[in-house]
Order: sequence, then structure tokens, then C-alpha cells
Amino acid sequence: MKEKMISSLLGWWRFFWRYILLFACLLLLGGWVADVAVGDSLKSSFLFLLLITYGFLMNILASVIVFFYIVNRRFRKSGWVLALNGERDGIYCKSWVCFLFLVRFLLLSAGIAFLFGAGAAFLGSLWGNGPEILLKHAKYLGDFALLPASYFSFAFLMLRRNGKCKLVIVREQA
Repeated sequence: MKEKMISSLLGWWRFFWRYILLFACLLLLGGWVADVAVGDSLKSSFLFLLLITYGFLMNILASVIVFFYIVNRRFRKSGWVLALNGERDGIYCKSWVCFLFLVRFLLLSAGIAFLFGAGAAFLGSLWGNGPEILLKHAKYLGDFALLPASYFSFAFLMLRRNGKCKLVIVREQA
């Protein structure tokens, strides 16, 4: 069990740092484009909706790009490889496993972000502050949800059994 947790942690970290770096770059690029190209020409509510949609799509894009990049590549100088388990290793299988990850990741991140936000509003009301004050910081609480959501989604792929085999494994390269 200890080896399973270590291998899932290694596989997740290999995914996560690349994902977060690409996601941050895409968000910064989108913010810069929105600032330069759009500026003050749009209503703030429409711009907010546009940037939220852009962030959601970039989250999906960054996850897919990094997932496809790391599968079947060696871990730096070691002989370990993150691979799909089974004989089929084509685009369909990678896409299906990536889809399973994305669905879990999006649902878990939304749920955890909601719990963080509700918990912060509850704690704020206990301390005598209105929940409106904490809504300014709710976006940052939602960003913290990415960490546990991505780990649990990735670990579930590595620990889950599809029939009698795991979906994603860490193995030594032959």
C-alpha cells in the first residue's frame, strides 16, 4: 500500500507542476490580452463572464496537454514511466482516461472550492464579519481547491480498477 501511495504521489507531482505552470501562463496571457485588446470597452459583468469562461477552458486545455505529454515519458533520469495500463495505448485510450480525470477533477475542485467558500463564510459570521467581506477572497480559496482535487483525481486513476487492472500505473521502462 505504501508503494501505491508513493507511486501515485510521484505520478501526480509529475502532472501537477507542469499543469499549474502551463495554466498560470495561459491565464496570464488571457489577462494581458483582455487588458490590452478589450480594455474598458466591455461592461464589467460581461468581461467577468468572459474571463471565467476563458479560465475554465484553459483549465481543461492545460490538463489535456500535460496529461498527453507525461504519459509514456520517463521520470527525469530514472527508468520510471507513467503509463496507461493495458495493451491499448492509442489516442482513444489516452483520451478516455484523460476524460475520466477531467470529470473527477472538475467536480472535486468545484466541490472543494464550495466547501472552502462556505467554511470561510461561516467562520466569518462567527467572528462577526459579514460573508460579503470574505467574498472578495473567495477566488483565492477556490484556487487552493486545485491542489487536493487534482491529487485525489489522479490517485483515483492510479488506484481504481477497471475490470481487474488499474487505469494508470508507474512502471519501470523496459
